[in-house]
Amino acid sequence: MTCDEQTSATEELTRIINEQLGRREQLEIIRILQPDGPQLLPYQTEFVLDFSAMNDDKHRRIKN
Repeated sequence: MTCDEQTSATEELTRIINEQLGRREQLEIIRILQPDGPQLLPYQTEFVLDFSAMNDDKHRRIKN
């Protein structure tokens, strides 16, 4: 993916994740993007997904 494609995909996915997906679908995307999972502290209830590792394969898997 080019830098512009990655930015566009990240913005689109962020919107879809926040507005349209249930928890199960959100967890599936987290597993694709960050197989080791986000590093959370016990008191955290929110976290930021790291889209920096987004590539064509991960993008295809998420869209399907």
